[in-house]
Amino acid sequence: MVLLNERQTDRRRSKRLATEIDLDVGLLSYPSVVKGQTHGASKNIGRGGICFRSSKLFATDDVVVLHLRLPGWQRFRKGFSTLIDDERATSPLTAIARITWCGKESLAPYIHMGAQFINIYEDDYDALKMYLDDYA
Repeated sequence: MVLLNERQTDRRRSKRLATEIDLDVGLLSYPSVVKGQTHGASKNIGRGGICFRSSKLFATDDVVVLHLRLPGWQRFRKGFSTLIDDERATSPLTAIARITWCGKESLAPYIHMGAQFINIYEDDYDALKMYLDDYA
């Protein structure tokens, strides 16, 4: 896993890709149990984090697990396993993130949240960076 430092997660230092992708998000609590998993969709994603919406409100500083169904990100993974392993070729990108802000538009049935990536498998993070370089 790669731990992301402050410089890598500063959203002003990295491009954002405005895209709507499906995701699942759940509260991470000790000992590594995911509670209250819910569905959501992204507004944008960058190297340091993601803006998404969900019907469930998470609190600022909550640590969550995100399963991002970012189409095509797997082709940036190293190795040939994505060519021969269907499960790996279609798997979501999983990230541990910290909720940094929450907000609700007046009549919207969902809540917008910003999350800062704090832990992603190193190969997956490299693939995400290459994906964003290609599309952002």
